[in-house]
Amino acid sequence: RLLASRLPPMTPDLCFEPSDSLPPSRYVLLVSGTMSPPHVGHVRLGLSAAAALRADGHSVDAICFLPVHDNYLCNKVAAKCSSGASGADLLAFPMCDRCLLLRALL
Repeated sequence: RLLASRLPPMTPDLCFEPSDSLPPSRYVLLVSGTMSPPHVGHVRLGLSAAAALRADGHSVDAICFLPVHDNYLCNKVAAKCSSGASGADLLAFPMCDRCLLLRALL
């Protein structure tokens, strides 16, 4: 609410409709997440985003996959553990393994 109170009111000239097109641009896509473990869905996400941009006339120079740091993953697992989760919900691969698995998918 505090942030919303500091934003200017929305006017029609500030709104974008799905039909609005942007001039062709170059992009580098970043796909971030725990990726524990990385799977084909992560790769498809990046590829489909690139395909959508290319279909709109943009170019995609790279798709970078960014697994989060081990500390974040450990905090996420600890939160799940304190909420009563068990088994596969607590499975966490270290960064080096997640990067190796991700490279194997690519």
